[in-house]
Amino acid sequence: MPGAIRLLAILLAIPLSGLGVGCVSTVDVVFDEREDFSCYRTWSWLRHGVLSVDAPQSEPRALDAHVALLIERELLESGLEQATGRPDFLVAYHLTLRRRAVVVDQPVAAYLLSSHSFSPSYWIEGSRKAIHIQEHVRLAIRFSDRGRTIWRATLVRNVQDASVLSLEDAVSTLLERFPRPES
Repeated sequence: MPGAIRLLAILLAIPLSGLGVGCVSTVDVVFDEREDFSCYRTWSWLRHGVLSVDAPQSEPRALDAHVALLIERELLESGLEQATGRPDFLVAYHLTLRRRAVVVDQPVAAYLLSSHSFSPSYWIEGSRKAIHIQEHVRLAIRFSDRGRTIWRATLVRNVQDASVLSLEDAVSTLLERFPRPES
């Protein structure tokens, strides 16, 4: 009967282990090490008005405007101003968002069965179908100066059971890695 308890523990641990790996992110930052980022004060968009979002299941134009606003806000908070004339560097980004529904069998309940030994026996009876929404997000932000990339950061995030897409977190995670200009 201890084998049944072990099986129950394994079956109950599977959904809980999913909580620990429910959100997996990787961040990659590449920059020109010879560049003096302290001299940058102003920025502008590389291609303003060009759709930079690939999200078939969402509203791409609304996401595009939202990401642009988030980037503008983060750059302003870091002490960089949007240029009205000639900027020190140009900003471009691209967001890819894919969502898919996955059907998973989940055990309904564990039942205690009678045992003729000191340890109780458990048996999993039945299962139900549950729909999990998986989300794959890829956000890349690039800064360029005179046609060459000076800084680029990419975030790839896979989220299980995503109910709200946190673009604020994705943008701030990337831009906090940009070297801040000195005051």
